[in-house]
Amino acid sequence: MADADVVISLATMPGVEKAAFMCGYEAGYLDRMANEERTYEQALADLAAHYVRMIHLNEEVERTLASTLATGPFADLADLRGQHERAERQRQILRDRGIV
Repeated sequence: MADADVVISLATMPGVEKAAFMCGYEAGYLDRMANEERTYEQALADLAAHYVRMIHLNEEVERTLASTLATGPFADLADLRGQHERAERQRQILRDRGIV
């Protein structure tokens, strides 16, 4: 996704993201105005750049998580790392919850 493809829309943004965005916006705006005598437009542009970075980081985390999950069950990965007790605890948790 290119930076230009990201559209910030409070109307469609999930509530948690909207709250984080607004808190970040307010903090950034007040800081910039107080310390650097920036304009409203500059503060908004800076916040938009940070939001774009957050989106890119979230996409990276999702790709990494999907890749990790595709490699097999957590317990098997723990066994590969030599963490046999951890692997067995994970298997027991899944059995207790009726998952396996």
